[in-house]
Amino acid sequence: MPTGYTADIKDGITFEQYAMNCARAFGALISMRDESSDNPIPEQFKPSDYHEEALKTAKAELKKLEAMPLSEAVRIAVKYNESKENQRLKAIAERRSLKEKYQAMLDSAVSWQPPTDDHKDLHKFMVDQIEKSIEYDCSGDFYAKPEKQLSGKEWLSQQTERAKENIAYHRKGQAEEIARTDSRNAWLQSLRESLGR
Repeated sequence: MPTGYTADIKDGITFEQYAMNCARAFGALISMRDESSDNPIPEQFKPSDYHEEALKTAKAELKKLEAMPLSEAVRIAVKYNESKENQRLKAIAERRSLKEKYQAMLDSAVSWQPPTDDHKDLHKFMVDQIEKSIEYDCSGDFYAKPEKQLSGKEWLSQQTERAKENIAYHRKGQAEEIARTDSRNAWLQSLRESLGR
């Protein structure tokens, strides 16, 4: 039975075509392994522009933050603090509601009488699952205390630092993407040269 790589041999493909189709399962072409063999292999790969675009955005954000008047930062920090507190209160309410639902089900599970001794492990498992879920899903420790309210200056400093971190992250990511693409292109070029292209 032919494989996805050998099926075209019966149609008279060349060794070069066969080798290039098989190459889709390796190295630089691995991302093309599930694509149709009719989909041509590019002469050269181009680096993704994700990090390049994100870097531009992060630089623009930093520039905006560095030019921001403190009065605007104060206004934004007030909204930020309100939003964080609203999120905290919502999370507390969601956990409380979930715990009530779990507890109701736990009460039912605990009071259920297994019909036979063979069902006792099921009963224990049912109770155990709910108890673990209550422990992990309903703990409110993280949300017990309100977060520290940020001043406008603190908020601006935090956001500026985050923008700088994003710039460094995307700068590194872009360099890695270019290096990966160069490596893929070198691999592909070597393969083509070995096939006489």
